Amino acid sequence: MIIVFNGSRKWSYLIILILIIPALARAQSSVFDKLRQKFDSGEIFKAQLNHEFIDSYTHDTVSTDGDIWIGEKRYKIILKDRYILVDSVTSKVYNAIKNQLIISKYDPKEDDYAPSRFLSGSEHSYTIHQSKMDSYGYVIKMTSTDPFSIFKQVEIEVTNNYIPKYIKTVDQTDNEAISRFSDGKFVKGTAKMFTISYPKNAEVIDMRK
Repeated sequence: MIIVFNGSRKWSYLIILILIIPALARAQSSVFDKLRQKFDSGEIFKAQLNHEFIDSYTHDTVSTDGDIWIGEKRYKIILKDRYILVDSVTSKVYNAIKNQLIISKYDPKEDDYAPSRFLSGSEHSYTIHQSKMDSYGYVIKMTSTDPFSIFKQVEIEVTNNYIPKYIKTVDQTDNEAISRFSDGKFVKGTAKMFTISYPKNAEVIDMRK
């Protein structure tokens, strides 16, 4: 199952970047160790999001703004005209323009963008370089020479309190994707946090049947 919207790659890359935070926390790094502890304890990363996708061929840049909530196995994205909710069982995508909700089964094993996929099944496919920024935080750079890795470069900036500030990736064809997080913080997860609201008259397409 691949979550794509209107056939645009920018949405696919946004989903990958959302998934990358808890997955990279499994890598061998003192900063990632701290991040892993937060996700393992059930904390949720909440932030305002600015996402840019830069096409390496056309040099076109597409920018998206919204709010995100990221857990170890689930996430929610609220954009201007789309609400996206994914947990370990179900994917729900509401399109406000079409007033349409699509519900489908979610199976990480069938998801080309699941963390285990883009990490090529092993953190060892990436070389990790961690550096300390003066009195601010950390920058972690990950590189891979594996041609089957979706990303050949990943860069993540984290504050001294281990709050992600941005993630930048470069794929095998040199497309760049940058997610910047503002007002980010880890909060206690609640059941209500991972729900989405939509009109009662919305068309519901349930693909689980």
